[in-house]
Amino acid sequence: MLSNLEDDQDENAERFLDIHLYMTAMSATGDVKSFGLQMALDAVHEREQRDALTGLKTKLKPGKPDWNKVRTKRVICFPISSPF
Repeated sequence: MLSNLEDDQDENAERFLDIHLYMTAMSATGDVKSFGLQMALDAVHEREQRDALTGLKTKLKPGKPDWNKVRTKRVICFPISSPF
């Protein structure tokens, strides 16, 4: 569904949705294990123009969102548990 929304936005000039995806199980503060994974995910995203874990054009971000920086009128949050 999110992939379809991204494709619809590419076809239309009007941007109607911003997607922000976070992997909360991965640290955003410099954990060595998370750093290696993030480097690999960044390399795949740069090469494929798609996120390796979600298949979306939107890049997955490590850590939790900083809700104080979210500047939108509406925020919809869908918690997704780890498949592992």
